[in-house]
Amino acid sequence: MKRTQQYAPLFQSRIILLFLVIGLCVFSVPVLAADADGDGYDSEVDDCVDNPAGVGGIPGNQINPGATETWYDGVDQNCDELNDYDVDQDGYVDEYFPGTSGGSAPFEGDCNDADSNINPGATEVCGNGIDDDCDGTADNKDADLDTYIDAACGGIDCDDDDSTTYVGAPEICDGADNDCDGTVDNKDADLDTYLDEACGGVDCDDDNATVYPGATEIPGDTIDQNCDGLDCNYLLTGDLDGSCHINLVDFAIMAAEWLTDCVATPADPACVPLP
Repeated sequence: MKRTQQYAPLFQSRIILLFLVIGLCVFSVPVLAADADGDGYDSEVDDCVDNPAGVGGIPGNQINPGATETWYDGVDQNCDELNDYDVDQDGYVDEYFPGTSGGSAPFEGDCNDADSNINPGATEVCGNGIDDDCDGTADNKDADLDTYIDAACGGIDCDDDDSTTYVGAPEICDGADNDCDGTVDNKDADLDTYLDEACGGVDCDDDNATVYPGATEIPGDTIDQNCDGLDCNYLLTGDLDGSCHINLVDFAIMAAEWLTDCVATPADPACVPLP
């Protein structure tokens, strides 16, 4: 009895140690809830294919987050859920695999799937000899879509950011060289060699080639051909309405001016009634 009592504490300590060891084993060794293919990845957590047979001829244990991706085989080996036909991840699948767009790559037609800067949605860059936008032609930049190629790419559009500016465009008095002739605001719409007054020129009607300083005036046609401000080829004394004739309107104007002057200065000799 005494010997049993003597070894009781030792027995109890060994029982406690055993439970400690069992506890460590339970909590330190991972237990996978679902790993049918035995690749060490749990299908309920991150293994996208846990079937030992796998998919696309690839065994299941070679498909998991730690696997190396093989592009263009239609299998997501590394379980990253990225489109398998878009290596450069620019959102465009390789042009050689039509019908494979979707997910992370909703568009098709990538002519260089190794460079994310090259795809049908990219902006063409001048001088690099590369078909950046995959339209089949290199360096044909037409950013403003006016059908004229940027001058920097060898074209004739002097401002490829403005669709109203190109060779042959109508010049506008806006401080820009709209027609790309090298001169700003040299508008001469009627081609009479006189620039529009709105652009700082002397042509008072740039839509009529018969109207310019020095043109022959046709009296009374309501057109100021020679841009002198009158519809006459002479200044007729008393022609106050600019009609090139003395008429009742002129007399009415003179009477109104006389009355106005006399109200303001009744002592003016011209306003004193004759005796």
